[in-house]
Amino acid sequence: MDKSDDFEVKFNEGDIIFCEFEPGEEMYIIKEGKVRITKIQNDKEKTIDVIGPGEMFGEMALIDNDKRTATVIAETDVTLIRVDKNNFEMLAKNNPQWALKLLKNFSRRIYDAKRKLRILSIKDPDTRVLETLIMLSEGNLKDDEKTVFLNISPEDIAHWSGISVRDAEDILNRYFKMGKIVIEKGGVRINNINDLKRLSQSKQKI
Repeated sequence: MDKSDDFEVKFNEGDIIFCEFEPGEEMYIIKEGKVRITKIQNDKEKTIDVIGPGEMFGEMALIDNDKRTATVIAETDVTLIRVDKNNFEMLAKNNPQWALKLLKNFSRRIYDAKRKLRILSIKDPDTRVLETLIMLSEGNLKDDEKTVFLNISPEDIAHWSGISVRDAEDILNRYFKMGKIVIEKGGVRINNINDLKRLSQSKQKI
């Protein structure tokens, strides 16, 4: 890592910027290059996303002092803007569009956390999976669309639903046989999101 000024830092390709589970006190905005975000699931490292210029990561460090929820690695040589609680106010004043984007990210993260807690409070594993599929579909559907493809695996479903991977696979196969979803290479296609919502609602009324 090379520090070129008070805010800008550079990492070489392959450098670990921060690791999952370590404490965090700052976030980063990508100025140049790309980073890869990974998580440990079932003792294996899994790539969650690869992001580039203009994107940000590690933003929850500005809200709390909790541990990092993922590992971030320099996919290429990268130049980052380092933001901590001391320089946040100044950067926000100089770039209100960035500050607005950050606030939207905060709101989304808080909403996702609350949604996940609600899903985990559901006793029926089948309904947990349904609600997880519905949640992950949000933001991927355009107006009036009912069909959506989710680039997710049974491991992802198990993680969000708080169940074992085997149970997630069994439940997904059951909905596949019912014609509610199609299991494809690289993900799951939902035939009609409204059908899943109605099915989930009916299960929660029982």
